Amino acid sequence: MITKYEKLINKIKLKLKYKNIKFNDIFNLINNEKYDEIIEKINDDTILNLINDMINERERIGHNIELKLNNLLWLNERLIQFGEEPQISKTKALQVLRTKVFINIYDLEADLYEKRTTRALLIKDYYKYI
Repeated sequence: MITKYEKLINKIKLKLKYKNIKFNDIFNLINNEKYDEIIEKINDDTILNLINDMINERERIGHNIELKLNNLLWLNERLIQFGEEPQISKTKALQVLRTKVFINIYDLEADLYEKRTTRALLIKDYYKYI
């Protein structure tokens, strides 16, 4: 299943390709919050609207992840799901999740749980989407 965020990325990539604009250049500007430079490079309201939708989706995902990561019960459920021991505190649960479970936050937010066995596999998966 593809997430809303991935759909937006794919649409932006396609539109930029038609305009001969490199996606990675625009993606870097988005990540660095250089929105004025994006507007200068792109003179297409459709693409700018898609980028705005992507930024809003990122904010929504960030908010949802924040709520989930502040919930010890949810954290322990994920740890058990990934074969780790539940923890007695949120801090310890977060530490185990960060060090032993490798998962894309977009997948985590969308409840598409898939344990990555190494950090390298997570990075490889990440670059598949950008």
